Amino acid sequence: MSEIRDILVEQVERLLADRTSPALLRAAEAGTWPEALWAEAEALGLPLAMVPEDQGGAGLGWADAAAVWHVLGRHAAPIPLGESMAAAALLSAAGIAAPAGFIGLGIGSEPVAWGRRASHLAVAPGARWPSMPRPAGSRAGASSPVSRPTGRALAPPSPKAGCPPPMAPMPRCSPAPC
Repeated sequence: MSEIRDILVEQVERLLADRTSPALLRAAEAGTWPEALWAEAEALGLPLAMVPEDQGGAGLGWADAAAVWHVLGRHAAPIPLGESMAAAALLSAAGIAAPAGFIGLGIGSEPVAWGRRASHLAVAPGARWPSMPRPAGSRAGASSPVSRPTGRALAPPSPKAGCPPPMAPMPRCSPAPC
C-alpha cells in the first residue's frame, strides 16, 4: 500500500466515521444534498486525489483509488466522491484541467449521480444526451446502442451470423423491449 493511499484512506475513514449517520443517508435518499459532508471532502482535496500532483491533485492511481472507494462503500457514503474522482482523473488524462467542485460523470445512458448538483460534467464517448432523439420504439430511460443522433446501430466488434451489417439502420422494435 502506498503512503499517500494510506493517508487518504485514513482521512476518508475518519471523515465518514465522524460525519455519516443513518439520518444523513435517509436525507440523501430523500434528495437532500449532504452539503457539509461534500464541503469537508473538498477541503481535504479528495475530489482531485487522482489528478497528478503537478496539476493540483495527489497523484493517486486507479488501484489506490479503489481502496478509497472501498471505504466510501463500507460507510454507504451519500456523496458521489468516487464518480468525481474518476471524472477529474479522466479529464486530466485528456489534457483538460480538472475544475474544483463536484464533477459529474456521464457514462452511456446511465443517470449522473447528483447530476443537478454537479458544477461540471464529464461525459464519456458514446454517452447519450437527454435531448438526443431516441430510436423508434425505444422507451424513455432505456439503454440504447445508439451513439449518434443518426439512429444507426454501432457496428459489432466482430461479425457474427445473424447480425446486421455494420452501420445498418436499427430494426424497428415492438412496444415491448427487443
